[in-house]
Amino acid sequence: MPELRLNLITKEWVIISTARAKRPEELKSRQRKRAHSEYSATCPFCPGNEAKTP
Repeated sequence: MPELRLNLITKEWVIISTARAKRPEELKSRQRKRAHSEYSATCPFCPGNEAKTP
């Protein structure tokens, strides 16, 4: 159930949804793993080739 709380800085009433804290699995579905391309010795952007970056 949402709660009304007073923002002490702005003196405005705000609505806080306490149920949002109980749904952390929503954040997990949004996170994606980055796909890395294959390593290339000539690619300046591949890990380990930082010295080749202009």
